[in-house]
Amino acid sequence: MYLRGLQIVPGSKSPDGELIGQTDPRVGGVSYGAKHVRPDMSNLGFWMEACHQAGISGDDPHMKRAMLFVSRCQNRSESNPQPWARLGADDGGFVYAPAIRGKLNVGESKAGSQGRGLRSYGSMTYTGFKSLLYADVDHEDPRVRAAFLWIRKHWRLDSNPNMPSINSQEGLYYYYYVFAKAMGAWGRDVIVDLQGDRHNWRHELIDALAERVHSDGSWRGDNRWYEKFPILATSYSVLALQEALAR
Repeated sequence: MYLRGLQIVPGSKSPDGELIGQTDPRVGGVSYGAKHVRPDMSNLGFWMEACHQAGISGDDPHMKRAMLFVSRCQNRSESNPQPWARLGADDGGFVYAPAIRGKLNVGESKAGSQGRGLRSYGSMTYTGFKSLLYADVDHEDPRVRAAFLWIRKHWRLDSNPNMPSINSQEGLYYYYYVFAKAMGAWGRDVIVDLQGDRHNWRHELIDALAERVHSDGSWRGDNRWYEKFPILATSYSVLALQEALAR
């Protein structure tokens, strides 16, 4: 199967001939095609969504291997052996990658650092959360509960949660998309945040998108990650609305 062939497994080789070992933090991840060995949570999130849509269960060996990578991207020292996970917020959220630019055990967050560790942020946390659910991880699993607690703490739809304030609009429409898919996978319409306020995610997402639509029916975002191009931001928005309106 094509999707399985994209996953980085022990014995994979990098473009320079480097052999990927069993304990390499890149194992289980997915990059930009089979010849690339720079995996990240975003690529893997789409891969896992495709596997889920294709009917691949959490018992599949490739899905289990993907869970190793997902866990390495979570800011949770109890289940993440990466050194950076012991140095930061340990808050249950997710970052972009556990190994970057060829540096093993040195992760990356597009939201930057937090203390000596990496900063969790919304778009990757919802991506990690939905990936756990697509792999049939139980709702009571500590990794799921930790991510859901982060979601309840950082609930918002006016920005990409927990990004530095100056960057808070970056990746907003990507965030709306993964937010919708994650909430759909969670299976509950109402979320109670840590202040005790109740949120119907479907209604709030639709309202947030309605506030931002342009007169020509398009959406446009921040310059970063190509969301300034209406075709991309609008695609994310329509897919998010599709999920919000699904029953």
